[in-house]
Amino acid sequence: MFDRRGVVLLLLCANLLFWAWSSGWMAGWGWAPSTESEPERLNQQVAPYKLQLQKDNAAADTPGPSPSKP
Repeated sequence: MFDRRGVVLLLLCANLLFWAWSSGWMAGWGWAPSTESEPERLNQQVAPYKLQLQKDNAAADTPGPSPSKP
């Protein structure tokens, strides 16, 4: 019914076309994926050097579960 070589060749061509499209090689013909960016989110990012980890004293004061003995 189907020639295996033909199916493999068709899938190979489809993969190559998708790779060329997703890499932007077809942008010259107007076939390029849309680019999405959020520059306002980059401007709202917190500076990582200002972050400080603090220990939760309330969690340290509560005892943990005692081990059960069989």
